[in-house]
Amino acid sequence: MHDDASGTDLYAASRVLQSLLIRGSASAGVCAREDAASLVSEVLGTRRMVATGSRDRAGAHEQSASDLDRRFCELLVRHLAARGSRLFATYLAPYFALGPDEVAPVAHTCGRKIFIATARPYIWRQGKRRIAYCVRCGFISDVPEQAAIRRFDVNPDHRATVSTMIEDWEGPVFVGVGYEPEGVLTHKCPPPRLIESDGGLVEGTFRLGAGLGPGLQWTFVVMVWNGFYALARSPVYR
Repeated sequence: MHDDASGTDLYAASRVLQSLLIRGSASAGVCAREDAASLVSEVLGTRRMVATGSRDRAGAHEQSASDLDRRFCELLVRHLAARGSRLFATYLAPYFALGPDEVAPVAHTCGRKIFIATARPYIWRQGKRRIAYCVRCGFISDVPEQAAIRRFDVNPDHRATVSTMIEDWEGPVFVGVGYEPEGVLTHKCPPPRLIESDGGLVEGTFRLGAGLGPGLQWTFVVMVWNGFYALARSPVYR
């Protein structure tokens, strides 16, 4: 899959991050610990296969990796719908050093400034992420450095529009959308959809449920491909 050392390191780091988030979901009660342990074992097994250069099993690896991405996306959708979108701050922050904030060239939906910080991992050579937040609304997005979420919004008719560019990736991307919990109330989310990237571009329109009635609600989108994940949240007013 990856033909150079840096690509292999980046892929390995992404699978380790997956394992941390899977364990976090188990500790949060989103999935059973036994199921989490089994998925972590498969994720780390895939990482070792790439690290040791097991090219004779390349076809089996590609199929296994795609199935892992699907299952990981399904788990993240359940987690975000049950516990909210702050995965990085809750589970990954101790493994990264946050750089200085930079002001984004565009304002948030609410009209206030967006700040973006680059997170550099302490223990891997690869795997930087960009964390964005609004001074009023808080956390907005968490993406790997090779991806950019160009658009994510939900209109009052419950339709979510997603547009993301992923560098150097032609292949399947699993995309899930839903509502964050409101207090103890949660929403049923549609299953993740498989979208084939077109020159790295991933676009789609998704139909969400009606939510819980009028007022402010927060929605999320999460994308998983080749061991990597990206997520964003956006408000919708009804």
